Amino acid sequence: MTLWKQLPLLRILVFFMAGIVLHEATSSYDIVLPETKWGSAALLLLLAAGRLLHQGLRSPLAGDLSFALFLMFLGYLFTLTLSTPLLKEPTEAKIAGTLEEIKQSDSGWWQLTLRVDAAAPSPNAALLKGSRVLLTSSDSSLSDLQRGERLLLQTKLQALPVNTNPHAFDYGLFLRRKGYSSQAFLSAGSWKSLPLPPASHLALPDAINCWCRAKLAQNKLEPEALALIQALLLGNKSELDRDTNQNFVKSGAIHLLAVSGLHTGIIYILVASLLSLFIRTSHPLSVSLIIGSLLAYAVVTGLAPSVVRAVLMLSLLQMGQLSRRPVNRYNLLCASALLQLLWRPLLIYHAGFWLSHLAVVGILAFYPLLNNCFTFRFTPARKLWSLLAVSLAAQSTTLPLSLYLFGAFPSWFLLSNLLLLPLLTPILLLALASLALSFNPTLAALTAGPLNDLLLFMAQLTQSIEALPGSYPDNLWLSAPLLLLLYPLLLQVYRLCTRPRGTHWLQALALLCLLMAGFLAQQHIKLQNQTLILYQTRKGLLLEGRSGGQVFALRSQKMSYADADYARSGLMRRSLRSKSHLKEVQLPADSLLHIQILNPDTQPILLYHGSSRTPLLVPDDAHIATVLLNGNLRVDMPSLLKNKNCRQVVAGPDCPPWLIREWDTFLDTTIISFHSVRYQGAFLFPKNSDNSHR
Repeated sequence: MTLWKQLPLLRILVFFMAGIVLHEATSSYDIVLPETKWGSAALLLLLAAGRLLHQGLRSPLAGDLSFALFLMFLGYLFTLTLSTPLLKEPTEAKIAGTLEEIKQSDSGWWQLTLRVDAAAPSPNAALLKGSRVLLTSSDSSLSDLQRGERLLLQTKLQALPVNTNPHAFDYGLFLRRKGYSSQAFLSAGSWKSLPLPPASHLALPDAINCWCRAKLAQNKLEPEALALIQALLLGNKSELDRDTNQNFVKSGAIHLLAVSGLHTGIIYILVASLLSLFIRTSHPLSVSLIIGSLLAYAVVTGLAPSVVRAVLMLSLLQMGQLSRRPVNRYNLLCASALLQLLWRPLLIYHAGFWLSHLAVVGILAFYPLLNNCFTFRFTPARKLWSLLAVSLAAQSTTLPLSLYLFGAFPSWFLLSNLLLLPLLTPILLLALASLALSFNPTLAALTAGPLNDLLLFMAQLTQSIEALPGSYPDNLWLSAPLLLLLYPLLLQVYRLCTRPRGTHWLQALALLCLLMAGFLAQQHIKLQNQTLILYQTRKGLLLEGRSGGQVFALRSQKMSYADADYARSGLMRRSLRSKSHLKEVQLPADSLLHIQILNPDTQPILLYHGSSRTPLLVPDDAHIATVLLNGNLRVDMPSLLKNKNCRQVVAGPDCPPWLIREWDTFLDTTIISFHSVRYQGAFLFPKNSDNSHR
């Protein structure tokens, strides 16, 4: 309660976020947006009622309650107003818009984000205007486009994908919360660039990025070093190869590639140090120049959300110092979060929003405590421990959420921060010096050589750390109840370190007991999980049975491990004890016919996989409860009716649409149920047929 009283902005932030969560919880209902005057009147009525209740009843609780409802309603209205309506059915559309993002995948496909400025008259024209459309294309001529250009295109818009795999990443929901309303395939010849000036807020960062890349390339940096410095300085990871990116992830140094508060802080220290030579740090001119420099850096990096968060936080801190009053940094952090949610309410569902703010909370709370644990007279040792203390403090508050979201943890994060963080500052300084001296090739070459060597050394270090044993344990599961217990426990640990009291010890002990009971219950759930599921995938069959912490899987040859992990990773964490308990069998090539009976001891499932030219018969004397079809198969459907035990037919993801329609039409008049994974999503087999298959 002390924290609740000391941080008024925290109270405002919590109730405002509650309104956002309330909107998302009711987003499946069609709620009509009230007119502005009625919404404003309702807000004023809540405030007036709270004031009258406070005066009439002389109860602060009544006023506080009405103000809390006011903030929740405000958060709800903000989210309702700024949310993008979704396209629910395929629509032919002719739209014009601004190209906000363009990137090419390793497979050569292009992915574009178009902000719709205008749409031709149609039933969904009003819905599309102002929304974002995700475009996918293989057209090679798209390489000439730049962000900020205006495009005119005609295509068939589709609804966002819907996830049906249990506990899997919901890509469609992720896109909706980023402001997308629909998606489409962009074919060659269906678009053209309009002769209009590009959007400056998008074209300017790209122009600066291109200039910086050209100047750095002019200094003869090696391709790997050039790609790495673009990611470190400008946040442009388009040229960074997948292996290098994975090395940074698994070594615990991915925060170096994500241009964020660390990079912004280095720029801040550099600008403040230079200005301190000529003017006082607290002078209004100095504060204005520092804030201006930070805003310029945010624009250069393309207004990346992580940079905007850091710039906003540091700008508020500078303005607080300008007032010459004591500044509560936790209140500033709450103000930073509140301002961002006023701009984009659905940021509350982005992992980066929480991880960046939690990292700052950890540094503010635990860094002084950890740094004071040891005192070294030797300056390098003191600096070294200070660096480790910062890493431990940030990791202490971000670790629970990271485990909950990603199910993995870089074990050697301390080593990577110890070795790589000291390299970042000289790398950024050398890069800035190389750009500043680019007018003179001789002087620029003096900085380019050390810069190239440091970048290659950093890349080699991440590769070496990633190769260490146990560098990146995954398949870790932390449930939501345990996540909600861990943060109060961290708060109690902080209280014990600052003001140890008997009540604090009892509260921490009670939370620790609840946490241990939660871990035991979580392990019991994992061992008791028994399911047999056919996943919805883009291509290929993936069938998995779970029992007693073991997983048995059947997988098509054409399905990659990445596609399989994308579909099953969430459920895998909740049911697999360790990777040694995963037994996987690969099916024959799709051109061959494969027949197999699964669960022969309970209710058998007859699997037909591959292709066949002659009609396949379902034996009428076999005890077959379910027929699973996957591939271009000819099946004698009347033979199903002769088998009195058959109750359902399941069509896998590789069945052609015309066959699915044919089977559905035939079985619609029978007692046999039909399920298509392609159109209806993942299929969870009944409990009495979920034993392991062979």
